[in-house]
Amino acid sequence: MSGSGNSDRKIKEMAELLKEGATMLSYICPDCKVPLFRLKNGIIICPSCKRRVILSIETDLKGEALERGITNKFEFKIYVENLKEKIYNKINMMLEEINDINDPNKINNILSIIERLIRILKELQ
Repeated sequence: MSGSGNSDRKIKEMAELLKEGATMLSYICPDCKVPLFRLKNGIIICPSCKRRVILSIETDLKGEALERGITNKFEFKIYVENLKEKIYNKINMMLEEINDINDPNKINNILSIIERLIRILKELQ
């Protein structure tokens, strides 16, 4: 296949992802240099390499902050602190919610979410 044919195929695949509701990110694949896409389910993929990509929380947050117009370190620090506060509030709300639940499966689900939120908080430190 010629280089332009391969390029056309990549462009068609990226256009299809956009039609399906994926979001093109400002990050590129470290291997093939094609833009990464976030699917509706939150998974980030490279449409060229056909593989899943995992960004660090810091990298992902910086990208999101840039999309929101946050460009300097001070604003970014405030943005992260606000995010941490929202996570703390959500954890507290969920812990209070557990008091009124008797179903062990629901309690387990809530505790799993809390555990993930705590991991995120640790990465934000």
